[in-house]
Formats: sequence, C-alpha cells, structure tokens
Amino acid sequence: MKTELKVGVGRVEVTPPLGSLLVGYGSRERLAESVRDPLNVTAMVLQRGERRVAIIGLDWCTIHQNVVALMRQEIHEHTPILPHDITICCSQTHSGSA
Repeated sequence: MKTELKVGVGRVEVTPPLGSLLVGYGSRERLAESVRDPLNVTAMVLQRGERRVAIIGLDWCTIHQNVVALMRQEIHEHTPILPHDITICCSQTHSGSA
C-alpha cells in the first residue's frame, strides 16, 4: 500500500524598504530607489507518511551557512521537520539588500 504525498506551499514578501543598501556588485554603494518586483521567501513542504521535508527559496543574493543552520534549527523547533530535511537556497538576485 502506497502512502499519499501531501504538498503545501506558502509565500511571504520580504522586499526591503527603499533606501536599503543593495548587494552583489563588488563595492556597490547604491541604495534601493524603487521596487520593480517584490522579493519573496517561498516554502514548499512535502509529506509522505510521517516524513516531512521542506524546500525554501529566498529572493536574496547569498546566505551564510551559519544563517542556514540557524534557520533550520528554528524551523525544527516549531515544526516536526528535521534540520537535515530542510533545503534552503537563494535566487541570486542582485537587487536585494545587504
């Protein structure tokens, strides 16, 4: 007997305020002057039986491994998802804040 696959998706806008420092171009010193497209965090959780995994996409340029570890731990503290079952990735936008 196969167990059904359940999927849930959520999205939250994280567009920084105008005037935020933009990242991704070396010694860039330009501040955000407008918003062309909103920046988001999107999460997808898949569950089969008792096992759950999460895939989280951030509209950020980069993310430090220490922040990833903290995010995984925080998610685990509020959900039954184990830290090693959480994938966090960035879209590599150069229009995000520092």
